[in-house]
Amino acid sequence: MQKATRKIAIIGPYPPPYGGISVHIKRVLEYLPSDSFVFFNSNKSFCEKAVPFYGKIKFLKVLVFLFKEYHIVHTHTTDPVLKILFGIIGTFRKNIYLHVHGESLTDYLNKKHLGSRIMKKLIKRLHIIACNSILVDKISKYNPRSIREIDAFVPPKFSQEILDCVLNRYKDFFKKTRFIISMTGWFDYYNNEDLYGFDLALELVRRFLEMGENIYLVEGINGIRNQDLYKSHLHFINKYKLKDHVLMIHEDLKEFWNILMLSQVFIRPTNTDGSSVSIKEAQWVGTPVIASDCIVRPEGVTLFKNRSLDDLCIKLLYFYKKLVLSLSEKIELVKTRTYTNKLLSEVYEL
Repeated sequence: MQKATRKIAIIGPYPPPYGGISVHIKRVLEYLPSDSFVFFNSNKSFCEKAVPFYGKIKFLKVLVFLFKEYHIVHTHTTDPVLKILFGIIGTFRKNIYLHVHGESLTDYLNKKHLGSRIMKKLIKRLHIIACNSILVDKISKYNPRSIREIDAFVPPKFSQEILDCVLNRYKDFFKKTRFIISMTGWFDYYNNEDLYGFDLALELVRRFLEMGENIYLVEGINGIRNQDLYKSHLHFINKYKLKDHVLMIHEDLKEFWNILMLSQVFIRPTNTDGSSVSIKEAQWVGTPVIASDCIVRPEGVTLFKNRSLDDLCIKLLYFYKKLVLSLSEKIELVKTRTYTNKLLSEVYEL
Protein backbone atom coordinates (compact mmCIF):
# COMPACT_ATOMS: atom_id res chain seq x y z
CA MET A 1 0.00 0.00 0.00
CA GLN A 2 2.55 2.56 -1.13
CA LYS A 3 0.18 5.00 -2.75
CA ALA A 4 -1.95 7.40 -0.71
CA THR A 5 -4.93 6.45 -2.86
CA ARG A 6 -4.68 2.89 -1.48
CA LYS A 7 -5.04 3.86 2.14
CA ILE A 8 -7.77 2.47 4.40
CA ALA A 9 -10.51 4.89 5.42
CA ILE A 10 -11.79 4.18 8.94
CA ILE A 11 -14.91 6.00 10.16
CA GLY A 12 -16.11 5.89 13.76
CA PRO A 13 -15.78 7.25 17.31
CA TYR A 14 -12.49 7.74 19.14
CA PRO A 15 -12.54 7.87 22.96
CA PRO A 16 -13.66 9.51 25.10
CA PRO A 17 -16.33 8.40 25.75
CA TYR A 18 -14.90 4.94 26.26
CA GLY A 19 -17.48 2.59 24.77
CA GLY A 20 -16.84 -0.75 23.11
CA ILE A 21 -16.67 0.67 19.57
CA SER A 22 -14.39 3.59 20.43
CA VAL A 23 -11.99 1.36 22.37
CA HIS A 24 -11.94 -1.11 19.48
CA ILE A 25 -11.05 1.66 17.00
CA LYS A 26 -8.41 3.18 19.28
CA ARG A 27 -6.61 -0.14 19.60
CA VAL A 28 -6.89 -1.06 15.92
CA LEU A 29 -5.27 2.27 15.01
CA GLU A 30 -2.41 1.46 17.39
CA TYR A 31 -1.73 -1.74 15.43
CA LEU A 32 -1.80 -0.06 12.00
CA PRO A 33 1.22 1.55 10.32
CA SER A 34 0.71 5.33 10.55
CA ASP A 35 0.86 5.78 6.77
CA SER A 36 -1.69 3.04 5.98
CA PHE A 37 -4.95 4.74 6.99
CA VAL A 38 -7.01 7.92 7.21
CA PHE A 39 -9.21 8.12 10.31
CA PHE A 40 -12.51 10.04 10.30
CA ASN A 41 -13.44 10.72 13.93
CA SER A 42 -17.19 10.88 14.65
CA ASN A 43 -16.58 12.05 18.24
CA LYS A 44 -15.47 15.52 19.31
CA SER A 45 -12.41 14.00 20.93
CA PHE A 46 -8.77 14.62 20.16
CA CYS A 47 -7.02 12.14 17.91
CA GLU A 48 -3.84 13.19 16.17
CA LYS A 49 -4.27 13.69 12.40
CA ALA A 50 -7.94 12.62 12.54
CA VAL A 51 -10.45 14.14 10.13
CA PRO A 52 -13.52 15.54 11.98
CA PHE A 53 -16.68 13.64 11.05
CA TYR A 54 -19.50 14.75 13.33
CA GLY A 55 -22.54 17.02 13.38
CA LYS A 56 -24.66 17.69 10.32
CA ILE A 57 -21.58 18.32 8.18
CA LYS A 58 -20.83 14.57 8.25
CA PHE A 59 -23.73 14.01 5.84
CA LEU A 60 -21.85 16.12 3.28
CA LYS A 61 -18.41 14.78 4.15
CA VAL A 62 -19.59 11.24 3.46
CA LEU A 63 -19.65 12.17 -0.24
CA VAL A 64 -15.84 12.16 -0.26
CA PHE A 65 -16.00 8.37 -0.38
CA LEU A 66 -17.81 8.58 -3.71
CA PHE A 67 -14.93 10.38 -5.38
CA LYS A 68 -11.73 9.51 -3.50
CA GLU A 69 -10.17 6.10 -3.98
CA TYR A 70 -9.43 4.04 -0.88
CA HIS A 71 -8.30 0.44 -0.58
CA ILE A 72 -11.17 -0.12 1.89
CA VAL A 73 -13.80 2.19 3.39
CA HIS A 74 -14.54 0.73 6.83
CA THR A 75 -17.35 2.41 8.77
CA HIS A 76 -18.50 1.71 12.32
CA THR A 77 -21.45 4.09 12.17
CA THR A 78 -24.66 3.35 14.09
CA ASP A 79 -26.47 6.29 12.46
CA PRO A 80 -29.22 4.86 10.19
CA VAL A 81 -29.02 7.80 7.76
CA LEU A 82 -25.28 7.30 7.34
CA LYS A 83 -25.81 3.58 6.82
CA ILE A 84 -28.19 4.38 3.97
CA LEU A 85 -25.71 6.86 2.47
CA PHE A 86 -22.91 4.30 2.65
CA GLY A 87 -25.27 1.82 1.01
CA ILE A 88 -25.78 4.27 -1.86
CA ILE A 89 -22.02 4.74 -2.16
CA GLY A 90 -21.69 0.95 -2.18
CA THR A 91 -23.80 0.91 -5.34
CA PHE A 92 -20.92 2.67 -7.10
CA ARG A 93 -17.99 1.23 -5.18
CA LYS A 94 -17.34 -2.34 -4.11
CA ASN A 95 -15.08 -1.67 -1.14
CA ILE A 96 -17.55 -0.36 1.49
CA TYR A 97 -17.45 -2.33 4.77
CA LEU A 98 -20.05 -1.76 7.50
CA HIS A 99 -18.98 -3.00 10.94
CA VAL A 100 -21.92 -4.18 13.05
CA HIS A 101 -21.16 -4.28 16.78
CA GLY A 102 -24.70 -4.76 18.13
CA GLU A 103 -28.40 -4.94 17.36
CA SER A 104 -28.86 -1.41 15.98
CA LEU A 105 -28.80 -2.54 12.33
CA THR A 106 -31.08 -5.56 12.79
CA ASP A 107 -33.49 -3.52 14.94
CA TYR A 108 -33.65 -0.90 12.18
CA LEU A 109 -34.19 -3.49 9.45
CA ASN A 110 -37.09 -5.00 11.40
CA LYS A 111 -38.98 -1.69 11.55
CA LYS A 112 -41.77 -0.95 9.12
CA HIS A 113 -40.97 2.38 7.52
CA LEU A 114 -39.41 3.79 4.36
CA GLY A 115 -35.86 3.94 5.76
CA SER A 116 -35.96 0.26 6.67
CA ARG A 117 -37.17 -0.73 3.22
CA ILE A 118 -34.41 1.32 1.57
CA MET A 119 -31.77 -0.21 3.85
CA LYS A 120 -32.92 -3.73 2.97
CA LYS A 121 -32.26 -2.93 -0.69
CA LEU A 122 -28.92 -1.20 -0.11
CA ILE A 123 -27.40 -3.75 2.26
CA LYS A 124 -26.78 -5.91 -0.82
CA ARG A 125 -24.19 -3.32 -1.84
CA LEU A 126 -22.24 -3.54 1.44
CA HIS A 127 -19.67 -5.89 2.91
CA ILE A 128 -20.66 -6.65 6.50
CA ILE A 129 -18.34 -7.37 9.42
CA ALA A 130 -20.37 -8.73 12.35
CA CYS A 131 -19.05 -9.29 15.83
CA ASN A 132 -20.94 -12.53 16.58
CA SER A 133 -22.65 -15.47 14.88
CA ILE A 134 -26.16 -14.35 15.85
CA LEU A 135 -25.73 -11.11 13.93
CA VAL A 136 -24.27 -13.02 11.00
CA ASP A 137 -27.37 -15.23 10.86
CA LYS A 138 -29.78 -12.29 11.14
CA ILE A 139 -28.07 -10.15 8.52
CA SER A 140 -27.27 -12.94 6.05
CA LYS A 141 -30.91 -13.23 4.95
CA TYR A 142 -30.66 -9.74 3.44
CA ASN A 143 -27.87 -10.94 1.11
CA PRO A 144 -25.09 -8.41 1.71
CA ARG A 145 -22.21 -8.36 -0.76
CA SER A 146 -20.26 -10.42 1.76
CA ILE A 147 -20.45 -11.09 5.48
CA ARG A 148 -17.86 -12.36 7.91
CA GLU A 149 -17.69 -12.78 11.66
CA ILE A 150 -14.74 -11.09 13.35
CA ASP A 151 -14.41 -10.58 17.08
CA ALA A 152 -14.28 -6.87 17.95
CA PHE A 153 -11.88 -7.48 20.82
CA VAL A 154 -8.37 -6.05 20.55
CA PRO A 155 -6.32 -6.59 23.73
CA PRO A 156 -4.90 -3.73 25.75
CA LYS A 157 -1.18 -3.22 26.07
CA PHE A 158 -0.17 -3.54 29.71
CA SER A 159 1.17 -0.40 31.37
CA GLN A 160 2.24 -0.29 35.01
CA GLU A 161 1.75 3.49 34.92
CA ILE A 162 -1.93 3.16 33.92
CA LEU A 163 -2.48 0.53 36.62
CA ASP A 164 -0.77 2.63 39.28
CA CYS A 165 -2.82 5.67 38.26
CA VAL A 166 -6.12 4.08 39.27
CA LEU A 167 -4.54 2.42 42.33
CA ASN A 168 -3.24 5.73 43.63
CA ARG A 169 -6.38 7.71 42.83
CA TYR A 170 -8.78 5.23 44.46
CA LYS A 171 -6.45 3.63 47.01
CA ASP A 172 -9.08 3.84 49.78
CA PHE A 173 -11.47 1.75 47.69
CA PHE A 174 -9.11 -0.86 46.21
CA LYS A 175 -7.99 -2.45 49.45
CA LYS A 176 -6.50 -5.93 49.19
CA THR A 177 -8.94 -7.40 51.69
CA ARG A 178 -12.04 -6.37 49.71
CA PHE A 179 -14.08 -8.52 47.34
CA ILE A 180 -14.59 -6.20 44.38
CA ILE A 181 -16.88 -6.73 41.40
CA SER A 182 -16.97 -4.42 38.41
CA MET A 183 -19.19 -3.56 35.46
CA THR A 184 -19.32 -0.97 32.70
CA GLY A 185 -21.89 0.58 30.38
CA TRP A 186 -24.22 3.45 29.54
CA PHE A 187 -27.28 4.58 31.45
CA ASP A 188 -29.98 3.78 28.92
CA TYR A 189 -33.11 1.70 28.40
CA TYR A 190 -33.72 -1.20 26.03
CA ASN A 191 -37.21 -2.73 25.85
CA ASN A 192 -38.18 -0.58 28.85
CA GLU A 193 -35.46 -2.15 31.02
CA ASP A 194 -32.09 -0.96 32.28
CA LEU A 195 -29.96 -1.92 29.25
CA TYR A 196 -26.68 -2.54 31.08
CA GLY A 197 -28.24 -3.82 34.31
CA PHE A 198 -27.00 -1.16 36.71
CA ASP A 199 -30.20 -1.75 38.68
CA LEU A 200 -29.41 -5.47 39.05
CA ALA A 201 -25.87 -4.66 40.18
CA LEU A 202 -27.11 -2.44 43.02
CA GLU A 203 -29.68 -5.02 44.07
CA LEU A 204 -26.86 -7.57 44.08
CA VAL A 205 -24.73 -5.46 46.44
CA ARG A 206 -27.74 -4.79 48.68
CA ARG A 207 -28.62 -8.48 48.93
CA PHE A 208 -25.07 -9.53 49.79
CA LEU A 209 -24.86 -6.88 52.49
CA GLU A 210 -28.17 -8.09 53.93
CA MET A 211 -26.66 -11.60 54.10
CA GLY A 212 -23.76 -10.16 56.08
CA GLU A 213 -21.32 -10.51 53.21
CA ASN A 214 -19.21 -7.51 52.19
CA ILE A 215 -18.86 -6.83 48.48
CA TYR A 216 -17.87 -3.67 46.62
CA LEU A 217 -18.94 -2.54 43.16
CA VAL A 218 -17.01 -0.45 40.63
CA GLU A 219 -19.14 1.08 37.87
CA GLY A 220 -17.30 2.25 34.77
CA ILE A 221 -19.77 4.74 33.30
CA ASN A 222 -19.33 5.37 29.58
CA GLY A 223 -22.07 7.99 29.49
CA ILE A 224 -25.62 8.96 30.46
CA ARG A 225 -28.21 8.67 27.70
CA ASN A 226 -31.18 8.66 30.06
CA GLN A 227 -31.06 11.14 32.94
CA ASP A 228 -34.11 9.67 34.70
CA LEU A 229 -32.47 6.25 34.90
CA TYR A 230 -29.28 7.79 36.25
CA LYS A 231 -31.18 9.81 38.90
CA SER A 232 -33.05 6.67 39.94
CA HIS A 233 -29.70 4.90 40.29
CA LEU A 234 -28.33 7.61 42.59
CA HIS A 235 -31.56 7.58 44.61
CA PHE A 236 -31.22 3.82 45.18
CA ILE A 237 -27.63 4.22 46.41
CA ASN A 238 -28.68 6.90 48.90
CA LYS A 239 -31.87 5.13 50.02
CA TYR A 240 -30.08 1.90 50.92
CA LYS A 241 -26.85 3.55 52.12
CA LEU A 242 -24.61 1.90 49.53
CA LYS A 243 -22.32 4.88 48.96
CA ASP A 244 -19.32 3.30 50.71
CA HIS A 245 -19.74 0.14 48.64
CA VAL A 246 -20.14 1.65 45.17
CA LEU A 247 -17.45 3.51 43.23
CA MET A 248 -18.74 5.33 40.15
CA ILE A 249 -16.04 6.30 37.64
CA HIS A 250 -17.26 8.78 35.02
CA GLU A 251 -15.35 10.93 32.55
CA ASP A 252 -11.90 10.06 33.92
CA LEU A 253 -12.32 6.45 32.81
CA LYS A 254 -9.32 6.34 30.47
CA GLU A 255 -9.12 2.53 30.35
CA PHE A 256 -11.06 -0.31 31.95
CA TRP A 257 -8.59 -3.19 31.89
CA ASN A 258 -6.90 -1.75 35.00
CA ILE A 259 -10.22 -1.89 36.88
CA LEU A 260 -10.70 -5.48 35.68
CA MET A 261 -7.26 -6.46 37.00
CA LEU A 262 -8.25 -5.09 40.41
CA SER A 263 -11.62 -6.91 40.41
CA GLN A 264 -12.33 -10.40 41.69
CA VAL A 265 -15.26 -10.75 39.26
CA PHE A 266 -16.60 -8.81 36.27
CA ILE A 267 -20.37 -8.86 35.73
CA ARG A 268 -22.21 -8.16 32.46
CA PRO A 269 -25.96 -8.03 33.35
CA THR A 270 -27.09 -6.59 29.99
CA ASN A 271 -30.51 -7.46 28.55
CA THR A 272 -29.07 -7.42 25.00
CA ASP A 273 -25.52 -7.25 23.72
CA GLY A 274 -23.12 -7.36 20.83
CA SER A 275 -19.68 -8.91 21.16
CA SER A 276 -18.82 -7.41 24.51
CA VAL A 277 -15.29 -6.05 24.41
CA SER A 278 -15.27 -5.79 28.20
CA ILE A 279 -15.98 -9.52 28.60
CA LYS A 280 -13.06 -10.42 26.34
CA GLU A 281 -10.92 -7.88 28.17
CA ALA A 282 -11.77 -9.45 31.54
CA GLN A 283 -10.90 -12.88 30.22
CA TRP A 284 -7.65 -11.52 28.77
CA VAL A 285 -6.49 -10.29 32.19
CA GLY A 286 -7.69 -13.43 34.01
CA THR A 287 -10.76 -12.05 35.81
CA PRO A 288 -13.81 -14.38 35.99
CA VAL A 289 -16.92 -13.18 34.13
CA ILE A 290 -20.59 -13.59 35.01
CA ALA A 291 -22.91 -12.50 32.18
CA SER A 292 -26.59 -12.69 31.29
CA ASP A 293 -27.67 -15.34 28.81
CA CYS A 294 -29.33 -12.75 26.53
CA ILE A 295 -26.98 -13.88 23.73
CA VAL A 296 -24.40 -16.60 23.18
CA ARG A 297 -21.38 -15.71 25.32
CA PRO A 298 -17.71 -16.66 24.85
CA GLU A 299 -16.47 -19.96 26.19
CA GLY A 300 -15.52 -19.74 29.87
CA VAL A 301 -18.16 -17.15 30.83
CA THR A 302 -20.48 -18.09 33.71
CA LEU A 303 -24.07 -17.46 32.61
CA PHE A 304 -27.05 -16.36 34.66
CA LYS A 305 -30.68 -16.14 33.55
CA ASN A 306 -31.34 -12.75 31.93
CA ARG A 307 -32.76 -10.23 34.45
CA SER A 308 -32.79 -12.82 37.26
CA LEU A 309 -31.34 -11.36 40.45
CA ASP A 310 -31.67 -14.71 42.24
CA ASP A 311 -29.61 -16.54 39.64
CA LEU A 312 -27.01 -13.74 39.53
CA CYS A 313 -26.62 -13.96 43.33
CA ILE A 314 -26.13 -17.72 43.18
CA LYS A 315 -23.45 -17.43 40.50
CA LEU A 316 -21.60 -14.64 42.32
CA LEU A 317 -21.71 -16.54 45.61
CA TYR A 318 -19.71 -19.34 43.92
CA PHE A 319 -16.85 -16.96 43.11
CA TYR A 320 -17.18 -15.20 46.47
CA LYS A 321 -16.06 -18.43 48.12
CA LYS A 322 -13.50 -19.38 45.45
CA LEU A 323 -9.83 -18.43 45.16
CA VAL A 324 -9.16 -16.30 42.05
CA LEU A 325 -5.94 -15.00 40.49
CA SER A 326 -3.97 -12.40 42.45
CA LEU A 327 -2.97 -9.08 40.90
CA SER A 328 0.64 -10.20 40.46
CA GLU A 329 -0.53 -13.38 38.69
CA LYS A 330 -2.72 -11.31 36.34
CA ILE A 331 0.17 -9.00 35.50
CA GLU A 332 2.35 -11.99 34.61
CA LEU A 333 -0.49 -13.41 32.49
CA VAL A 334 -1.05 -10.31 30.34
CA LYS A 335 2.67 -9.78 29.83
CA THR A 336 3.09 -13.22 28.28
CA ARG A 337 -0.08 -13.56 26.15
CA THR A 338 0.03 -13.31 22.33
CA TYR A 339 -2.65 -12.07 19.93
CA THR A 340 -3.44 -12.23 16.20
CA ASN A 341 -5.56 -9.44 14.74
CA LYS A 342 -7.91 -11.05 12.18
CA LEU A 343 -9.24 -7.67 11.04
CA LEU A 344 -5.79 -6.57 9.91
CA SER A 345 -4.87 -9.88 8.29
CA GLU A 346 -8.19 -10.92 6.72
CA VAL A 347 -9.87 -7.63 5.82
CA TYR A 348 -7.10 -5.03 5.59
CA GLU A 349 -4.67 -7.64 4.20
CA LEU A 350 -1.75 -6.21 6.13
